[in-house]
Amino acid sequence: MMILNYDVCVLGAGASGMVAAICAARKGNKVTIIDRMNKVGKKIYATGNGKCNFTNTQYDYDSYRGEDVKIVEDVLNTFSYVDTIDFFEELGILAKNKNGYIYPYSEQASSVVEVLSMELYRLGVDIKTEECVLGVDKSKNNNYTVKTDKGVYMCANVIMAMGGKASPKLGSDGSGLAILKNLGHKIVAPHKALVQLKCKGKSFKAISGVRLQADVKMHISGKGKEHIVYSNYGEIIFTDYGISGIPIMQLSRYASKALGENKKVTLSLDFFPDIDYSSLVGMINKRRQRNNQYNNLKSDEELLTGMINNKLASYIVKNFNNKKDSDNEKKSFKQKANKKSPNEEMIKVKELVAVLKGMELEVVDTNSWDNAQVMAGGVSTKQITHSTMESTLHKGLYITGEIMDIDGTCGGYNLQWAWATGYIAGTSIK
Repeated sequence: MMILNYDVCVLGAGASGMVAAICAARKGNKVTIIDRMNKVGKKIYATGNGKCNFTNTQYDYDSYRGEDVKIVEDVLNTFSYVDTIDFFEELGILAKNKNGYIYPYSEQASSVVEVLSMELYRLGVDIKTEECVLGVDKSKNNNYTVKTDKGVYMCANVIMAMGGKASPKLGSDGSGLAILKNLGHKIVAPHKALVQLKCKGKSFKAISGVRLQADVKMHISGKGKEHIVYSNYGEIIFTDYGISGIPIMQLSRYASKALGENKKVTLSLDFFPDIDYSSLVGMINKRRQRNNQYNNLKSDEELLTGMINNKLASYIVKNFNNKKDSDNEKKSFKQKANKKSPNEEMIKVKELVAVLKGMELEVVDTNSWDNAQVMAGGVSTKQITHSTMESTLHKGLYITGEIMDIDGTCGGYNLQWAWATGYIAGTSIK
């Protein structure tokens, strides 16, 4: 088997890997980039719903999560969103700013992959696709041997850019974690992030596809008095298995981790965060009184007509009656009106508003790794030099992108992390 020699072997041709290869090659290094997929940048095509939201001007360090987020500040101070925009403008990408979300002017993710590919070819980087990395060994002279299913490579520097476990069909299957673990690196337990949530119950198909704005609170309960609350606001989407939408995706990494630790996870959904409880009770009670006056209230959910989606209104009325009532005791507002029981009617209004202001769902699982956009956890950043992305355990070994224990929220933050770490690693190799 032929042994090929390079100054730099980049393992993984995703966002961070391609930028790292470009930067290393610009410094005069002989570079190869190896990927198991049939073309480079496979995962980039799926970003931003195919439009590639490649960075964001409105971020702070709270947009990133991990056990040691100090590295985020150091990395983004070195290569900020401004540097990302400039980097891609030099390659031919004109940036479009949509309220801080930066897209290529073409609004095609393929444009980003194409300009990166053209630069790799221009610099003479050897691109190896449909080739799986099997292992990385370090020799006594501090050089590295990279073994693949098609050959052996000798190099002075290795850039590990193999991604995490999210979206394996797009290239990142988590195999890089095992390689780095064999080299002595600590791995923070991987779990899914930016993923949809599965909830307890069998009747979600009735509201599948319903979208609306909500304030979402995630409650995590552990042993004893442990109780943690996370929150987010935005458009949620009900699915036939549970719930999705940006707020859910943003909070999902906490649910994924908690469920893996056998903790209880519940969601509280407020569909009217701008209206307080008492005002909403008064509003719906006026509707009840008006309808009772003309005896034209056909069903309980009609009280919510024009306030929330009809399917959701019906779902709430059918599934969130007072659990203390027996089946014989449960009566609609219409039935209550006929029996002239205003106190009971008001109780039912308050019960309804309590659900509208805090509909509870128990989370029992997340969607699969195939559906997750990002991996949380990964290689501990405590074993990575912030200024170079070089391993503190092995000289000449660099670690970039999603494989590290850093994950960002929705909005271009994960791609910014990939570009920045790839740039720093590539430019750090002499």
